[in-house]
Amino acid sequence: MTTRGRTIAALAFVMIVFGRLGGMRELLMAGCALALVLLTGFVLVWMRGGRVLVKRRLFPTRTNAGRSVRVELVVEATGRIGMGPVLLADRLPKVMGPTPRLALPGGTRRRQRAVAYTLVPRMRGRYTIGPLEITNTDPFGAVRRRRKISGSSSLLVLPSYEDVSVLPSGAQRIGVVRHSPLVGYGDEFYALRKYEEGDDLRKIHWPTSAKTGELVIRQEELLAEPRALIVLDTADAKHRGTGQEASLEAAISACASVGVHALRRRMRLEIVTPDGPLLQTRRPSEQQFLEALAVLKSSKHIGIARALERSDRPRAGRPGLVVVISPSLRRDDLRAVALRMRGSVPGAIVYVDAPSFEGKRARQRTPPAPRLAAVPVVHLRAGDSFKKAWHTTIKDGPSGAAPRDVALAR
Repeated sequence: MTTRGRTIAALAFVMIVFGRLGGMRELLMAGCALALVLLTGFVLVWMRGGRVLVKRRLFPTRTNAGRSVRVELVVEATGRIGMGPVLLADRLPKVMGPTPRLALPGGTRRRQRAVAYTLVPRMRGRYTIGPLEITNTDPFGAVRRRRKISGSSSLLVLPSYEDVSVLPSGAQRIGVVRHSPLVGYGDEFYALRKYEEGDDLRKIHWPTSAKTGELVIRQEELLAEPRALIVLDTADAKHRGTGQEASLEAAISACASVGVHALRRRMRLEIVTPDGPLLQTRRPSEQQFLEALAVLKSSKHIGIARALERSDRPRAGRPGLVVVISPSLRRDDLRAVALRMRGSVPGAIVYVDAPSFEGKRARQRTPPAPRLAAVPVVHLRAGDSFKKAWHTTIKDGPSGAAPRDVALAR
C-alpha cells in the first residue's frame, strides 16, 4: 500500500469501529466504502500482474560526450485485464544524471505501449542502462506493485575532441606527413609475419597460412612511413579535479585530438601510458582509437620512464613525431622522452596545468612546465580550448629539422 492506501485503510477501520459501536449507520457505510476501494485496488493490481516484456533500443549505441542519445522503451504486458496505468523507471549510472521516470496510460490486453526519452552523457566511458523498474498502480493510487525487469543495454561514450589541422613544422618539412597512396606499402618482398588487425588482406600469403593455420602477411620493404608516438600521462597522483572537469579528461581529449589528426594523415600511431601501450596495433582505425580512450582509467604508477623503456620500438626506425601530454614530468621521465626523440621530430609537450582544474580550491603553487630543448610547450589550463592553444604554439613555436639529439633544457 502507498501512503494514500495506508491512510484509507486507517480511516476505514476507524469508521467501521466507531460506526458499529455508536450505531451510526452512515459512518459504517462510509467505512465499508473505503475498505471496498482498497480491496478493488488490490484486485486490479493483482489481475494486471502478468508477464511483462520490455525492449530497449538506443540510437546510437556509440556517441561522443555531449551528444544526445535517444532511448526507446517498448512495453508489452499480458495481464488478465490489460496493462493498466504503469510507471517506468529506467536505472542510469549516477554520472549520467537522475533516473528518468515515465508514465504509461492503461491499454487493452496484450497491447504494446512505447515511450522514449533523451539523455546527454557528459563523461566518456562504457555505461550500462537498466534494469527497468515497473510500478503497477490502481486508479485510486492506493496500491502499487514494483517489479524489476531483467535486461540492460550498453552505451559507449567516446571522448570529446577538437579538430586540429597542424603538426610541428619539422614534421611537415622532413616529409613525415605524406598523402601518397603508397604510404605504408612497399615495393619489394621482405619477409613473412603474422597478420595484424588493419593489415591489407591482399597481402595475405595463402600457402603459408594454410600450412600454419594462421593468417600470414607478406612483409614488404617499407617506404618511408610516417609514425607518431603520443605519451599520455594518466598518473592519478598528478591529476586534479573530478568528473567532466578533471585534468585527466582534458589530457585524454587532447590525446584524442592529436591522435585523430595523425590517423587522418595516415600515420602509424602508438600510445604509451604509465601502464604500458594502450593500443594492440599501430594501425588502428579512428573508431578503435577512440574506443580505447573511452574506457581508459587513471594509473597508479607515477612515472612514464619505465613504460617507455618497456614499450616496443618500431621495426623501421623510431617514431617520426613524438607528443607528450602530462601535468608534470620528473627528470628520469624527461630523459626517457629525450632518448625516444633522438633522430625524430621534436613534436611538442602538452603541459596540463592540473591545479587550475581545482577551481577556487586550488591553493598550491603551479609547478613549472617541463621543457626539452627545441621542443615547443603547449600550455593547457582549465577552460582553455586545446585547438586554440595547440595552433598558437605550434605555428609560432620553435621549428627546425629533426635533430640528432634532444637535450634536457636547463
